[in-house]
Amino acid sequence: MRKAIPNKKHPSVELGICTNFNPDNGTFSYFICSEVTTAENAPSGLVLKHIPETKFAVFTTPSVPDDEFSNSIQATWRFVFKEWFPSSGYEHAGGLEIEWYDERSANPDSMQMDILIPIK
Repeated sequence: MRKAIPNKKHPSVELGICTNFNPDNGTFSYFICSEVTTAENAPSGLVLKHIPETKFAVFTTPSVPDDEFSNSIQATWRFVFKEWFPSSGYEHAGGLEIEWYDERSANPDSMQMDILIPIK
């Protein structure tokens, strides 16, 4: 059973956090999260992590129907690493990559989300 997360900063937002990327085998850890205003009253078993202030490049997926949403997300990730980074003058800063799901990803006829990449 899913526990309610108290003190959500953005009630309609869920985050997918990508971390611990292993370039040797392409694996990484993925956490489904919410940003909170305070850790007070957090249920037992809930993992709390502080994310330091970071400069991010933000990429918005194209608006697509729900049956194309997964492909749209994957295509945006490919664009970031195969096209944008090589020509942008920026480098990946390490740290967490974030998928930001909000009310735009709740409409099955027109779904969108943001991908945040740490840059330097």
